[in-house]
Amino acid sequence: MFIFVHNMSSETFNKWKNYTLWFLLIWMTSNFFPGSYNVDTWYQYFEMEEWRFDDWHSPFMAILWKPLYIFTDRFFSLYLLQMAWYFLYFRALNQYFTKRWVVLFSIGSSILLVFIPQYIMKDVLLALSWCTAMVMMFKPEHHHIRLRQTIVIVLIAYGLLLRPNSLPASWPLIMVWLSGFTMFRERRILKCACTFVISLVIFALYYVVLWGVLQAKPSYFTYKYRLADVQGISIMSGKNYMPECITSFPKYDEKRIEKEYTPATNDYLYFWGDSVYPAPTEIRDKCVKEAWVKAIKENPVTYLKCRSIGYAYYLKIMHRVPHNQYWNAMVYVVKNNYIPIDDKHTIYTKALRFGWKILGHTFFFDPWFWLLLNTILAFYFYRRYKRERGQGLKALLALQLCCIIYQLSMFPFFQIDLDFRFNYLNILAAFTGLFFYFDNFAKQKKAAPVVTTVSRSV
Repeated sequence: MFIFVHNMSSETFNKWKNYTLWFLLIWMTSNFFPGSYNVDTWYQYFEMEEWRFDDWHSPFMAILWKPLYIFTDRFFSLYLLQMAWYFLYFRALNQYFTKRWVVLFSIGSSILLVFIPQYIMKDVLLALSWCTAMVMMFKPEHHHIRLRQTIVIVLIAYGLLLRPNSLPASWPLIMVWLSGFTMFRERRILKCACTFVISLVIFALYYVVLWGVLQAKPSYFTYKYRLADVQGISIMSGKNYMPECITSFPKYDEKRIEKEYTPATNDYLYFWGDSVYPAPTEIRDKCVKEAWVKAIKENPVTYLKCRSIGYAYYLKIMHRVPHNQYWNAMVYVVKNNYIPIDDKHTIYTKALRFGWKILGHTFFFDPWFWLLLNTILAFYFYRRYKRERGQGLKALLALQLCCIIYQLSMFPFFQIDLDFRFNYLNILAAFTGLFFYFDNFAKQKKAAPVVTTVSRSV
């Protein structure tokens, strides 16, 4: 294959890589059709269809899904968008690569990582939004600058709106976006201040839309992870901080809790089988919050120890289940009573699933590896940026920093250690960084400032 590609003319090669990606888009979309759907996917689908929300999930995946559903009347419309967006992202990347073997590497990687876009979850949209924003900021463009700047900030904002706890992770990308405006180019303090304000405005917009526009009902999503913290501190400290509003529940079972408790998650006790915890209400949520604050105040070291052990499981530095029990490449459909779905897999889908299953026995699906690689790439791009001051290096550095901050910000919020989807941003960004590292794109000398006229109007 490499010899075949190597002998092509530049014009033929450019056509070949574009046609290849278009073929992969159609081929992979048909092989994984209609996508993968879990319980949370259907939860958001029915919120979208009925246009009734609560605050357990961000509503912004459903908000994107709604016009697609209205236009097509097909539940898999979001799947088609994700697959198209994913392969168009790789097409946009390939325009910057000068080495043909890197182009082949990126095309091969688009096949390897296709388990990402075929899964209908907000983590996919977050990864695609922020990675696409980076590509659009990779080089300063003189044409359509106003439109490009607008699209970039919408993509950054959309990623943040999908996961509001990623607020600090959005800062590097927002700062690079602000660098496109003349007034911010040499004013670091002003740029930092505006970055903070913009992120807070987006964060506030989330709650304005959720509670003001959509009038979402409270689901008390903090109730679950606070219960996990209180339970962990109680077990590790030897002092029971669980409040009476929980212990008085008929199904509350301390022996079962002590037997099944793990700092990695409390999903087993909360969701699966007969829950030992009562359903959340406003009174119970307030009650657990008071116990949570008290337990942390009296045992801050124990709290950090509990969270640290759980986070080590989350990063898969420590393992508590066999490799085949982790939810790595999720290619499956949770059936529901409303939409009949034929999800029989093709021979090609089965082959890819077999390959991913083998990779599941390596570090490929270990979050610690991608966090480490993001850190190494961030250091590399930082060193090059300090020497060369290229716009592309700045955008790549920002993306890697976003991934690092995003992963670290999961420390107090992670819910379960089994699911790899929380790492889609990190793995897609790491592969993107590797492409540019191996391509060793032409060193960018200090470029003349690109004067734009959008600073007043945007």
